[in-house]
Amino acid sequence: MNGRPSFTESHQTVFLDPTGAARPSATLLAPATFNATPTTLRPLIVFASSRNVGVTTQLASWFGSGQAFTNAANALVLPVSTRTGTFGSNSWNGNLCCCWSTTSDGAASDDSGYLAAMAQKVIDAGWPVDTKAVFGLGDSAGEGALFRSACDHASIWAGIAGMSGAGGVTTGAGGTDPACTPSQPVHLLHAHGSADASAEPYTGTQAPNGGMSNACNSTIDTGDTMDQYLAFNGCSSLALTTSNWAQLDGVLQSDLYDGAGCPAQGSVEHWKLNGTAHNIVAPTAAWQTQLIAWMGAHHRP
Repeated sequence: MNGRPSFTESHQTVFLDPTGAARPSATLLAPATFNATPTTLRPLIVFASSRNVGVTTQLASWFGSGQAFTNAANALVLPVSTRTGTFGSNSWNGNLCCCWSTTSDGAASDDSGYLAAMAQKVIDAGWPVDTKAVFGLGDSAGEGALFRSACDHASIWAGIAGMSGAGGVTTGAGGTDPACTPSQPVHLLHAHGSADASAEPYTGTQAPNGGMSNACNSTIDTGDTMDQYLAFNGCSSLALTTSNWAQLDGVLQSDLYDGAGCPAQGSVEHWKLNGTAHNIVAPTAAWQTQLIAWMGAHHRP
């Protein structure tokens, strides 16, 4: 394995930013079963937290801890952060709305390329990655940046899953927000709380990210986000398939929507978290198990 040492009890090793930019280092997590079966190919999950939330904190909020999620998914997990800008830590450069100011912070970083490069770095280092099962998982700004990465670097990703983010590449953004022109289909999952009235509301209009950016004409809501996801894969429509599908948050039952007319390796799915605000409040065990099940069902052929 290219001289890779065995994991200690913490199952961690450190990777640095491959682009050389001033970003935090990233720590690769491996499941507790890794040392016993070190050559078994496993999924790779790149996890990006939301703006102003540490990635370790985000993992703990969603899954109890990063290691607990890694063990449950039996996957390699790479939690990543980006630079601090005017709008706080983890100011992902995912779209014109969120969360980087070229006026105040200087030239925006290529977070789209950074996320893809971090996944590729793990593969190139000789870790046993199932390259048909490389996923991005993110919250809010992290999801937006991962979706941007799928637009630009589709070949690396089997799927992108996230909550409360916005792509920001078609509707609702002004200026020169780049178009999303993926080289191939990618499985896309977007979860969003129906009670979200923040910068990325479920419905309605809010001030653009609370004044975070002057580059947005209006805030992108979930309808806009799902239209972007459908257009990404050339799907025809989105329809409710199961009401009261699963208890993902400790609020109300969530509804399941599926895209129609999608290609085999480019599905679109929406989880409507009824009663949930911008961030999941009390994630149930089903939140973790359903995300893991979705990734398990959406490997590349």
